[in-house]
Amino acid sequence: MKKYFEVKLKPSQKICICCSDSSTYKSDQLVVVHTSKGIELGKIVSLVSKDRCVEDEIQCKYKVNKQKNYEKSILRIATEEDKKKYRDNQEKAKISFKIFQKKIKKYKLPMKPITSEYTLNLRKIVLYFSADDRVDFRILVKDLASTFKTKVELKQIGKREESKIMGGVGICGRPFCCSTFLNNFQPVLVKNVKEQGMLLNSSKVSGSCGRLCCCLNYEEDFYQKALKTAPKVGDFVLTCIGEGFITEVNLIKESAKIKLNGNDIRNIEFKDVIEIKSRDEEKSDLVEKKVTMKS
Repeated sequence: MKKYFEVKLKPSQKICICCSDSSTYKSDQLVVVHTSKGIELGKIVSLVSKDRCVEDEIQCKYKVNKQKNYEKSILRIATEEDKKKYRDNQEKAKISFKIFQKKIKKYKLPMKPITSEYTLNLRKIVLYFSADDRVDFRILVKDLASTFKTKVELKQIGKREESKIMGGVGICGRPFCCSTFLNNFQPVLVKNVKEQGMLLNSSKVSGSCGRLCCCLNYEEDFYQKALKTAPKVGDFVLTCIGEGFITEVNLIKESAKIKLNGNDIRNIEFKDVIEIKSRDEEKSDLVEKKVTMKS
């Protein structure tokens, strides 16, 4: 029976799900993995449950070509020779990256080189770059293939993937989420920022990649549930201390500021709100009263 493990590949730090016929592998073990790129080195993160594998089948399998599906598999525990190869490959990748930079300048291509990596068996080198638009790099690939004498793959990545590979420290003072534990990027919407009461032009909502912070998604479920029951700014409410309009809402503390009829501003908790009536409903009530008085 096959077992599935979460494996963090080196040096891209991408987490993938790999299968094995053996269940003897443990967390933090370095293993040799067979992927679509070839033979790679990785570190086991955890064992994945069978139910999780059914849910994440797309992550377990992906198409290599139209004829067959390919499944990532663990070949063996990494030996000292494998570790030495990996270290040697890193040094070779640094030299290859410098050549990659020079070739880009030579052909004057609008590309920003990010990093490079060799497969463990040196049969393939992957060169990562970023660009604002699609780039025709066919001449560059031919030149690099003849220089490195191996298969060359140029991979264009976005700003978030660039931050994931390069790493760094976020505004929270901790290492980037993307380079530590996030595997797949989920879209972060402007709606999330507004729901959490933050300003769009604030530096606190943008990461080093220039995109909205991934952590804005972490508490989104809480805010969506809280907004369904919480009063909104401008709502006319009836509370235990009187009637008035909501001027400010704090979803975390479950409290709000209310402007009473005598222009007195008081703090209240959501549980003190007896009835909520929106500003539009209040206006419609006033219109009905005026019509009734005229008639």
